[in-house]
Amino acid sequence: MDASFTPTITPVGNTVPSISSLAVSGSVLYIGGHFAQVDGATRTGAAAIDMTSGTLLPWDPGFPIGSGVTTLATGGTTVYVGGSPGLRAVDATTGAAVPGFSVTLDSSPTSLLVSGSILYVGGYFSTVNGSARRGLAAISVATGSLLPLGADVGAGEWVNTLALDGTTLYVGGDFNSLGGIARRNLGALDVASGSATAFDPGVSGEVFALLVQGSTIYAGGDFSHAGGQARANLVALTATASALNWNPGLNGSVTSLAASGGVVAAGGYFTHFGAVPRDGLAAVDLVTGDLTSLAPSIVADDFSLTVISALEIAGDTLYLGGAFTSVNGVARTNLAALDVRTATLLPWNPVANDFVESIVTVGGTAYVAGQFTTIAGVARHSLAALDATTGADLGWDAGVTGGVHRLEVVGTTLYAGGSFSQLGGQPRSNLGAFDLGTRALTSFNPGVTGTSAFVSGLDAEGNALYVSGRISGVGGQGRTFAAAVDRVSGTPLPFAPVVAGIVSEIAVSDDVVYLSGLLESVNGEVRRGLAAVDAATGLTTLPFDPAAGVTDAGAFHLRADHDLLFVGLLSNEVPLRPGLFPAASMGGAPGRPMPPVPLVSAGTAIAMHWRPSPIGGEPTSYVVEAGTTPGSANIGTLPTSGPLFSFAGVPPGRYYLRVRARNGSGTSPASPEIAVVFGNVSCGTVPLPVTAGATVSGSTVTITWPDAVGANGTYALAAGTGPGLSNIATLGMGATRELVTDAPAGLYYARVVADGACGQAAPGPDTVISVGGAMPFPSPSIGGQVAGGTVTISWPVVPGATRCRLDAGSGPLLANVASVPTAATSLVANGVPAGTYYVRVYALAGGSVSPASNELVVMVP
Repeated sequence: MDASFTPTITPVGNTVPSISSLAVSGSVLYIGGHFAQVDGATRTGAAAIDMTSGTLLPWDPGFPIGSGVTTLATGGTTVYVGGSPGLRAVDATTGAAVPGFSVTLDSSPTSLLVSGSILYVGGYFSTVNGSARRGLAAISVATGSLLPLGADVGAGEWVNTLALDGTTLYVGGDFNSLGGIARRNLGALDVASGSATAFDPGVSGEVFALLVQGSTIYAGGDFSHAGGQARANLVALTATASALNWNPGLNGSVTSLAASGGVVAAGGYFTHFGAVPRDGLAAVDLVTGDLTSLAPSIVADDFSLTVISALEIAGDTLYLGGAFTSVNGVARTNLAALDVRTATLLPWNPVANDFVESIVTVGGTAYVAGQFTTIAGVARHSLAALDATTGADLGWDAGVTGGVHRLEVVGTTLYAGGSFSQLGGQPRSNLGAFDLGTRALTSFNPGVTGTSAFVSGLDAEGNALYVSGRISGVGGQGRTFAAAVDRVSGTPLPFAPVVAGIVSEIAVSDDVVYLSGLLESVNGEVRRGLAAVDAATGLTTLPFDPAAGVTDAGAFHLRADHDLLFVGLLSNEVPLRPGLFPAASMGGAPGRPMPPVPLVSAGTAIAMHWRPSPIGGEPTSYVVEAGTTPGSANIGTLPTSGPLFSFAGVPPGRYYLRVRARNGSGTSPASPEIAVVFGNVSCGTVPLPVTAGATVSGSTVTITWPDAVGANGTYALAAGTGPGLSNIATLGMGATRELVTDAPAGLYYARVVADGACGQAAPGPDTVISVGGAMPFPSPSIGGQVAGGTVTISWPVVPGATRCRLDAGSGPLLANVASVPTAATSLVANGVPAGTYYVRVYALAGGSVSPASNELVVMVP
């Protein structure tokens, strides 16, 4: 794209403009969202940009004013567009409607999947082409006609995830039926007939992720039972839907699953995998079902200690490089290999006489880079090719003058970055490339410059190679510590973040680039150790800030892969351990908002507010869905700019309300639903809240509650790792007033909501449940002072807590201004704008959270 490319997106009316979907085909970037113009030209909800020049293309489907696009998919020469225009197929070049393709839906689709000649559509709709189709449909990509997959989910229910395995389509989400057959949140369809198969695991909560490996189906989500057994958030199922004996018992939800080399990885919001600590990432042997012993912990006080600086997994082998003399008590000099499951040391032992910084494997070859001059007994300066099994040198002299710090393989090209003046005996300033087939130097020569310049990080996506290190220029254009070049021609791309501090590593995932190192600020915003920026320009600093409040932090060993970001953090103030962050907290789409709290729901008016999710990108707007039945939005989908909503002139009746958060990366799942009643409706009274009781025997927890006065016999049970949270599960219990489940050691908070003809009761008080001796923390007591635009909040040490979190919002109980973790007992904010703020502090340790402190009302003049 052109370096000056800064598209101007103009909103529709008074709404907030947003981009909710992206699709790439060749050199064209298609964008969809809620907007009326792009760079002054009329584009309603959809536009196309040339990724080489950055210019707006003539492509314009010409949707009606007010249209919004929620999802895009490309297939061949066609772009499929879903949103308020419904579902359209348009020519990828002209924007004209594809002749013969016609689809009508009564609600916007939210997901599209092209598989051969079939377009699978998921969403919240109830009819397609005039025929009943709730939440799921299969459509001919040629004509838009409905295919025999006539499988619905229930009214007001939806689909989150699909996995296609041969002729079987596995469907996960939030539903109670699939294809007219009772299926709770997970089921399977025969794609030929559209009929539900016998697969019926009966998952007790929402399913977010599916993975099929051989004859085993892995499901992750927010649930407590599956396959007829107690399973917390992750389950392995047989083809007959029985839960396997494997029972990890995660203490938080699972949002992503991936598999490679006989190992399945689960990512999410947990701190324990069974009784074993695992911070958001765990790996399991697919054969035995056992948790792997690989759980690296990087601890360092200074750079004189043993350092592991290079990791590479190939099949069952983990290659290590760095500065060390032994592994598992056996001599290994700067290079070693382990079995990835058992951590057993392997015979591979090509001794390097100095620091190893990067390892990549291609087929049976391991390419190794660093500061060595001999390796495997042969003179090799900074770069070598070794046999990945025996460790023998393969006879290649890379002709390096200087040091090589980082390697990256893309297709048939090996990129090398470092602090060198020559590669292959030819001039190359710190960055160059080799052809993997011949190992000959290519013409790629961007020229990375600067005082004592070096390249320490490389990552590629699409046509771009992202570069980090001590950089002040690339290809004659100014860049500060991070840049991107065309990976074929070496021409600089417009990616140009303004960084204070050294960027040691760089990683890209979809449209987000992550920077790590000894960072101080990015694009004028404070970022310590780790930051996220826009992949196209680098000029948008995203809200992802895991080291917020830390003044001295560095981040190393960075890797991003679509849903997951793994990073090793080092701080002199706070022991930040290596961690995994879900994509939602990387500056992506917002997380699910907290349940709305009605402030007024009487007469003909309602006002309510809610808290944004503590996980996910910063919301820029919200939408309130209102319907006359649970899960429906038949009354309307009503936008609002902040976490507060009011509406007058409501006719008498009972209404169901939920909230979704939005930003440029997408729309969140719906908040938990509330029911409110207006006017003189002959339905009696709203049920009274009830208090649950709990008993614990070993790891078995039994929760019971009495019948609520005014209830119609149905209840929901919400459980979380902190007061008021429901991040473990929200279970529809029907008429049942007891739950028996297994839980790992920890502290849990549960509450019951009763349902009646006139609406839902307020949630009952939290019941605190201690498993394995975990003790609740007392609430902190906080105080503060204001001096001009400087606000100081302080609190005493909370016994047993390892850190605290300060939430600040523009209204009571909100955290839309800040949510900052810290190990200190005070926080100072400078330059706070004039206004009134509401501040609370929570004490934390592991997965336990204290009740909130007293709430301070802070007025800044």
